[in-house]
Amino acid sequence: MNVIIRLSILFMICLVSCTEPFSSVSSPDVGLELYMNNQYDEECGCYIVEYPTDSESHYTAVEYNTEPITRVFWDSDDYYTFIYWGRETSYPIITNSTYSDEYGDGKQLIYLYKDFIDDTLSIYGCVSDECEGLSFIVKGV
Repeated sequence: MNVIIRLSILFMICLVSCTEPFSSVSSPDVGLELYMNNQYDEECGCYIVEYPTDSESHYTAVEYNTEPITRVFWDSDDYYTFIYWGRETSYPIITNSTYSDEYGDGKQLIYLYKDFIDDTLSIYGCVSDECEGLSFIVKGV
């Protein structure tokens, strides 16, 4: 009986002394910085990606920095289309997710094809509820 009274008192002290004893633990905002290893054009506020015109398709990459070992989800409003077994299929130019390394750095590929030459494209990376985006112009060389 004595043990039950002591535990009850200890529980009451914790309940009164804690401002939010049963609140859920929320994670702090995690920053996300996106950039490309390409020329940046101050005038348009976007990167310039060179596309070799003798190639049917090409890849470029977005690089990022966030917290170590953090999952980044990728998306884009820009799609590429291909025909597979007679069916037209479209996918965003960047998809899926990646994890940052132990320093918070990472990279994800972006798929390009000839129809994108002279277009401005955008991609988005999201960590938790925070999303960042960047735009780039595809120039044929």
